[in-house]
Amino acid sequence: MKGTAVAVAIALLAVPTLAAAPDPLAGRVAGAPAECIALDRVQGPDIRDDGTIIYRQNRSRLWLTRPVAPCLSLRPPATLIVAVYGSHLCRNDRFRVQRTGSGIPGPICRFGRFVPYDLPRPTARSG
Repeated sequence: MKGTAVAVAIALLAVPTLAAAPDPLAGRVAGAPAECIALDRVQGPDIRDDGTIIYRQNRSRLWLTRPVAPCLSLRPPATLIVAVYGSHLCRNDRFRVQRTGSGIPGPICRFGRFVPYDLPRPTARSG
């Protein structure tokens, strides 16, 4: 129907994260939170722990989001099933977590704001 947003469920496999994996945010600087991110510019998600999801935009920028409320099944390894409305992923968009080996997705969770984390730009050396 025209004018009606159609939810397209896409399953994105989250890469399992080992406990000894380096912190992807180390050395990065947080920017101002955004309401949405463009799906055609990011890769992911990477479920880091029970409250952290990271999308990679490029080598220098990552986007971190957390559920707006506790999402009990969110932990690696898992697959996110995301309801997408258009070309952006936005705050309060819904997702479900499907645990590896389980055929039944968990309860509906919602994304929080998306915080950019950038590598600092190299400073020009005077000399």
